[in-house]
Amino acid sequence: MFIQHNFNYLKKEMILSKKKNHSANISERSTGYELETYYVGKKPFLLRIYNKLKELETASEIKRELMHNYFLVNNLDTRKPIFNVEFEYHREFLKLYDIDTVEDALSRSKSLFELGCKFIKVIDTSSLTEEQINSTNRKRADILPIWEYISTHYDNKYFMQIETPLEKIEKISYRYSLEDARKPIKRQIMRLLLHDNSPTVFYFYELLQNAKEEFALRDSYKELKRESTQGQNSEPSITDELKNYSDEGLQNYEARLYSDLESMPIDSQLYKDISEVYEAVNAELVRRGLLDDVF
Repeated sequence: MFIQHNFNYLKKEMILSKKKNHSANISERSTGYELETYYVGKKPFLLRIYNKLKELETASEIKRELMHNYFLVNNLDTRKPIFNVEFEYHREFLKLYDIDTVEDALSRSKSLFELGCKFIKVIDTSSLTEEQINSTNRKRADILPIWEYISTHYDNKYFMQIETPLEKIEKISYRYSLEDARKPIKRQIMRLLLHDNSPTVFYFYELLQNAKEEFALRDSYKELKRESTQGQNSEPSITDELKNYSDEGLQNYEARLYSDLESMPIDSQLYKDISEVYEAVNAELVRRGLLDDVF
């Protein structure tokens, strides 16, 4: 759910969760004093609150155009903070509520969102004394007004129908070409020149090589994921493959995956794919006693 609100003030004490040891499942990612993403919980159920405008800074031009069009239609001002509040449910959790298909999930998305808001709440710590904040009396705290609003105003009707102008949708079907890339590249060069930075041919060559290496690396993740989801008679799963890694190799792999995830848009499919590999790596590290299972 997109909301015209700035969650920069969020802190661990404001999170009230029905999940045990919820404090161990809270993390955040920030740039300077600006909150990018706040996480609560872990699979199969977690809450993610993130700065949508910050995330769009690294998105494709087409995605930015579509999202800004959506914000305009829904009276959201892009000159002010816009955050996205979303719950991530996995099959294991959904089955507890007899949800087995995508259609089931979509038809019950409103009740699922409201359920998430009941499981995890954002409280107004100013309604508590310092002594109460770190005690079970935290449950008596007032719910933050913005969270009350969010929990009662979710509606997925805008996602159940296409309202984007046809010329914008048509644009998505085009294959991105070198000519398409010319304008944004030229714009970035102009920005460098304005700041007295004159890029050389070697600079562009090095940039091209790095991009190709990163593309090949991400492609290999997709292939690894594809192989791990094949039938029992296919190649070993990712879990089995990781058992063949040395301790040092596994730790290096975890560090590389973490670095890649930090640089990706969190709502991309690739981010989700690599997250699954990253979790498998961490599970193997825990199994070997190389990492504490804090969850």
